[in-house]
Amino acid sequence: ASVAEAGEESRTPARLRKVAHNAKSAVIIKGCLEVFKTAVSIVDEVDMILDPLRSEVNFPVGTKENLQPKDKRWFFAEHMMRAWLLVEATCWKQMRGSTLRRMEAMLHCTHEVEQTYGIEASTILEKLCGVIHKGLEHHSLQSEPHLLVVSEAFYHTSIKPLLAQWAQLWIRRE
Repeated sequence: ASVAEAGEESRTPARLRKVAHNAKSAVIIKGCLEVFKTAVSIVDEVDMILDPLRSEVNFPVGTKENLQPKDKRWFFAEHMMRAWLLVEATCWKQMRGSTLRRMEAMLHCTHEVEQTYGIEASTILEKLCGVIHKGLEHHSLQSEPHLLVVSEAFYHTSIKPLLAQWAQLWIRRE
């Protein structure tokens, strides 16, 4: 019994040192998180970024001015993301057992898209959905942790032309 007690005693100071070390680390991490709350950017590899032969860092000065056409750039990005998100919500989520409520919301979004861009928009989304199925079957796309493009060639030959058609819908409308 005395050998077991001696083993427990030797572990106790080590455990206390570890707890003290973890407490100091927690204080340091808390300080870092406080800095991150007010930080504008976090820069890694500063030695490479500040080397004028390897990179160029621009620090804007003066008043901020919106680049033109400011609103349309955001609307276009939103339009392009909508195609991917709608397709992901329909065909990919269907394969993973989505709920009826999600599908009803998706049908509402599809109806809204048709009202805005016409029946051609639904046709493009259906084709894109078919391409997603094909990509997943041929392992050109990955479904975990979320929908990802694995094959750049598949993207260029199968997805990109449909996204170009989707972009044309917005360009024609504007």
